[in-house]
Amino acid sequence: MKGLQWVEEQVDPVVLHSAADGGFDSGCAAAAVAPTADGQAQLTPDAYVYRRSRQEWTLRRLYRPSEAVPYFADQDADGVIEDYRNIPAPPVPPGRFASQGIAVLPGNGRSVSFVFVSHQMTEVREANGLLSFTLGYPQAAALRTTKTFDHDDYGNQTLMHDRGLEGASFDDERVTTTTYAHGGNAFSLWVLDKPDTVTVTDEQGAFVAKKVYFYDGKPFVGIQGQIDTRALLNRRVDEK
Repeated sequence: MKGLQWVEEQVDPVVLHSAADGGFDSGCAAAAVAPTADGQAQLTPDAYVYRRSRQEWTLRRLYRPSEAVPYFADQDADGVIEDYRNIPAPPVPPGRFASQGIAVLPGNGRSVSFVFVSHQMTEVREANGLLSFTLGYPQAAALRTTKTFDHDDYGNQTLMHDRGLEGASFDDERVTTTTYAHGGNAFSLWVLDKPDTVTVTDEQGAFVAKKVYFYDGKPFVGIQGQIDTRALLNRRVDEK
């Protein structure tokens, strides 16, 4: 997976030219050999960082060849690349739609996949080391939030677990679950991204809010869970 953003930092520009503790270049060198994900995401010393975010991505394989093909990959996910160029083998694991008998055309040899952000961490430093030293503000610890996500096989986000601020004194978790209107003519029209219900609960499953969407059908009434002709939203019901 190339070209996907993994780390983003908002930093004070002084770190690029006159930082006394090595600055950005030394931070990148340390991150390259760090053994933990947090260490690998720390490109700049914390004293100069105002905001840092890190994302993790998940690869979802949809369609894969069903026949043996030559390829060079870590098939059993043990961190060791296996060579199947001279002894072809069927790709493992099979695509998500393999149980329905769907695979790429014989002889194609390619897989159809997509990636999505499955984990996101954000740190905000309202009073980092530089501000504390320069302006005399009391130094404050970073505030960290985390979110996890899941998607269905059509690329739609189905789950967002917002864990809120880390710390025992905070209780602000929210879980948002989304289902999609895949009934009626949704598949024949290839309209697969229209939400059916969006439900929000806390981490214990207690109800917080819900939205229900109605498409096509009679004006201002619509049909729940189905796409009829045009996927036009006719009505939305909010529950709180």
